[in-house]
Amino acid sequence: MSERLFKIGTILLSIIVIPTFGWVWNTDRNLTRFEVQAESRLVVLEAQAQETDEKIDELEDASDKLLLIQRDIEYIKQTLAEIKESMR
Repeated sequence: MSERLFKIGTILLSIIVIPTFGWVWNTDRNLTRFEVQAESRLVVLEAQAQETDEKIDELEDASDKLLLIQRDIEYIKQTLAEIKESMR
């Protein structure tokens, strides 16, 4: 009788343990794959962020230079207007 109970217990445990082990193994593999994908995406996003920061810096420099050029043009216009007035 105890031998039968042992066999039944062993079968029941194998029905539960083996699929659970397979599920845990598969979940771990998927998690590892997702971690690798996330790390590679993070590297790409960090590179894009760096490029964006560099472009913003370039645009800020260009904007500052444009403002200086606009001021110079206004000064030249005023100076030309003064020269025209003085020639009349």
